[in-house]
Amino acid sequence: MNSNIYIHNPVLSKFGRLEETVLSLAYKTASEALQGFDRDRIDFLVFASFAPESYTSEFHLAAKLASSLRLDHIFAIRAETASSSGASAFQLAVSLIDSGRFKTGLVVG
Repeated sequence: MNSNIYIHNPVLSKFGRLEETVLSLAYKTASEALQGFDRDRIDFLVFASFAPESYTSEFHLAAKLASSLRLDHIFAIRAETASSSGASAFQLAVSLIDSGRFKTGLVVG
């Protein structure tokens, strides 16, 4: 396990019943987290949300979020484990970095 994994600029989004889309909320939150950070350093994105397609009919959100953040070139994946989706997304990101294949990631969820 890599002992040099750090969290940069964690951001909390609004919570509860909102009028905006999941993608819009994720974009706003991720954009705030990326302020002052060199986006070219990001190798991957892990997006977590429990069944957004069931509630808002939104699909392929990991890829759409990466594209909206101008990160089209990176590996983007969705992690979903019901109420623990955020925790599993973080653990997946740590595992991707520990694998040695990736160095810097963005976790949203």
